[in-house]
Amino acid sequence: TVTATPSNPLATVTITPATDVTSANAADRTTVVYVVSQDQTQNNTYNVVFNVATSVSNDATLSSLTSSVTPLVPAFSPTVFYYTVQLPYGATTTPTVTATTTHPFATATVTPAADVTSTDSLQRTTTVHVVAEDGTTTQDYKVQFNPSTMTVVDVANIAALRAGLTDGTVYRLTGEAVLSYKQTYRNQKFVQDATAAIMIDDFNNVMNTPYNIGDGITNIIGTLTVYNQMLQFTPTVNPGAATSTGNVVVAHLKTVSQVVPDDQAKLIKILNASFANPTGNFATNQNYNLTDATGTIVFRTNFFDADYIGSPVPTYTVDVTGIYIQYINTKQITSRFATDIEQSTSTSQINHNDIIFEAYPNPSNGNISFAFNTEQADDVILSIKDINGKEIYTTSTTLDAGSQIISWDASNTIESGVYFYTVIMNGQTKNGKLIITR
Repeated sequence: TVTATPSNPLATVTITPATDVTSANAADRTTVVYVVSQDQTQNNTYNVVFNVATSVSNDATLSSLTSSVTPLVPAFSPTVFYYTVQLPYGATTTPTVTATTTHPFATATVTPAADVTSTDSLQRTTTVHVVAEDGTTTQDYKVQFNPSTMTVVDVANIAALRAGLTDGTVYRLTGEAVLSYKQTYRNQKFVQDATAAIMIDDFNNVMNTPYNIGDGITNIIGTLTVYNQMLQFTPTVNPGAATSTGNVVVAHLKTVSQVVPDDQAKLIKILNASFANPTGNFATNQNYNLTDATGTIVFRTNFFDADYIGSPVPTYTVDVTGIYIQYINTKQITSRFATDIEQSTSTSQINHNDIIFEAYPNPSNGNISFAFNTEQADDVILSIKDINGKEIYTTSTTLDAGSQIISWDASNTIESGVYFYTVIMNGQTKNGKLIITR
């Protein structure tokens, strides 16, 4: 069958099929396509002559053979019938092999390898069986998949991972990491645990499991690289389904001066900060200086999916939560959502040499977090009294260095009203007010 489409859809096409493709007369073997222009003034004739082969082909070779992963070894040649393919570490899925016959009327049947993880090489081999046009001449091409022999170094937590080498060594994070943010750009993911955080740069979408923020992920495997002094992890294997869900992602309270390179990829929170020259709306790929009492950090809008893009830059004092990104020697923070940028309403903040403290939310329904950040271990006493001076809660504990939280859940035990707290820490006393609403 011959089909034809005119350049001008209003032109007409008439097709006269060949009368006998077996005839010795070329005119009998010719299909004629006659095209007339819309205005009937121009015409063209196209001829398709069919020639029947004088003999049946016995060509059972291939003109191309490819694997969906790494290249064949050796490079393909129609007269080479055995190949190997080195699989990446952790591969369990049989790659796709695609074959094209040299002769258009030969056929190629691909039988995929049964199990590329098997110790039996036959189980790891895909066979392409080619049958020539004559139906009797055949040829087999074989592609053997070999598992990676690469050594994998196990690390228990992200801090140990961050201490690894950027020389191509493959690491497996055996501990669980919690997803704090993800974006479609380069399929980037940010994960953290109790020790540290790291950015996963997944350009090839290897970790294509649909994770959600708060999901725990175990056995992440890949290599370390550095880009503009930002350490990042490139995955080589999809770790599969989340090993836990609904984890609370804790933002680490920091002043600008406390943010250091080891905080890379962490979710941090900076209190009582202001944007310099706050005019216009947030736009992507822009820098906005954000200042607190200790210094200035760049608020960088490079989470292109963020819902605050296009909204006004705040002109008031804010508490900013975001991922810490290091760009060469520049400190940067990028908020994930509009809700990460809150107007500062708390008066319950202590700032001194090496301590930050905040009570939030305030007002609340009675479930309050008292967040501390210290550069060294410190004792703290927290007590809460009602409006009559009756003590309704007290605790005394030693906080480790870093970000720590004391939670007080009185949502089902106290009434709405005003309450007062006292924090004694590092030789200082801080009194504040809590507002409980139902």
